[in-house]
Amino acid sequence: MAQGNLNKGKKQAPNIAAVPKKLNALPVVANNKTWKDFNDHKIVDFRSNPIRWNGKTVKVVGNFEYKSSFGESFSIEQGDDDIDVVYKELTRREKEEVLRQENFSNVLMRVSGRLEKHSFSANSFEIIAKKIEFLK
Repeated sequence: MAQGNLNKGKKQAPNIAAVPKKLNALPVVANNKTWKDFNDHKIVDFRSNPIRWNGKTVKVVGNFEYKSSFGESFSIEQGDDDIDVVYKELTRREKEEVLRQENFSNVLMRVSGRLEKHSFSANSFEIIAKKIEFLK
């Protein structure tokens, strides 16, 4: 007896497509934490010594408050303190992630950038963002 192809007449299983990696998602870093759980700069420190901090690179963890697509900025808060973050220098992917956030969502995030003092107020600042991370 000749041995034939055992798979003859059987249907082959279809190839399963690989699930594409979500390209627009920023890395997830932490769960169930608050801004107090991180050892980054505190907004209150900038206001206590404005001359020392002006022009310095800082890292701030806070809760997303609201965004302004017109001014390419958003606000983050640490308790009762908040600060504006200008995101015009971020990558397109990072800008899209900011725009997807709902106002007052309180999503935890880290912002790295240059602190700039406003000329119209003694202790009013904004951060010119160089990098953001959502810490969901």
